[in-house]
Amino acid sequence: MKVNSEEKKRGALNELDKKMREFARERETLNQMSSERIALGKPLTDVALLKQNKTCGEIGASITRLQEFLDEIEGD
Repeated sequence: MKVNSEEKKRGALNELDKKMREFARERETLNQMSSERIALGKPLTDVALLKQNKTCGEIGASITRLQEFLDEIEGD
């Protein structure tokens, strides 16, 4: 049982690392898009910008779920 828990933990940690790297990339893209629109004096309500923000939010939610899962595993 302990081995299975360790395997789950290792898999979750790998997935968490992957998601955190993905989040950093997507967040950088969002920051660039926002900066460009601000520099042009345009509102931050562009459809592409809102879609990118949603993508970041979804990845952030996945990260939170993985962190909660890891907390549960460590509590076992």
